[in-house]
Amino acid sequence: MYAIDSLRQLAIKYLERAELANFTFQNNILNPLVVIIRSSKNSSIRALIVDFIVQMIKSKVGSIKSGWRSVFMVFTIAAYDGVVSISDVAFENVEQVVLKHFDQMVGDCIMDCDQV
Repeated sequence: MYAIDSLRQLAIKYLERAELANFTFQNNILNPLVVIIRSSKNSSIRALIVDFIVQMIKSKVGSIKSGWRSVFMVFTIAAYDGVVSISDVAFENVEQVVLKHFDQMVGDCIMDCDQV
């Protein structure tokens, strides 16, 4: 949990900086969370990662560029989770992102979404 919190702090710091076009640094910073949620057998770790992604979207939605790819990869993995509460949170938040922030993410990740 300490390592995930450290990744969270690092990601938030990098989301505060503007990402230039055609760069994928945000995606690279968030990718370890994808690897961890995919391989972790601990449901509290998986829930922590999903909660962090939700918190990140709520606080930094305007700053996310290439990071959308990792965000949707985390949500995709969480949607298939055997723990119902984790999959429910993933589905609810994908819906919220599409309904509330579609215009902000469309230019940044729509091309990547077909690869997820």
